[in-house]
Amino acid sequence: GRMVACGMRGKPPHRGLEPNEVLWDPATTRAAFSAIATRDDKVLLVSVTQEITVRELASLLLEIGARDALLLGGSGDVNMYVR
Repeated sequence: GRMVACGMRGKPPHRGLEPNEVLWDPATTRAAFSAIATRDDKVLLVSVTQEITVRELASLLLEIGARDALLLGGSGDVNMYVR
């Protein structure tokens, strides 16, 4: 594969990621997460500010009746602004 230089001072560049590949363990990493999902004909924007795992987020989404969810991000980027 092609090498992609990612700019973090003092750290070597790493290779590009494959589809569905992450640099953290979704089963054990705890962070605040945001997601977008559907429920019936509604779009849900979900932001969880306490630290949870992706599996716990998935359970929460199922509890509120969400379907077809997409994880948007974790940690500092979970703040949402809706107007």
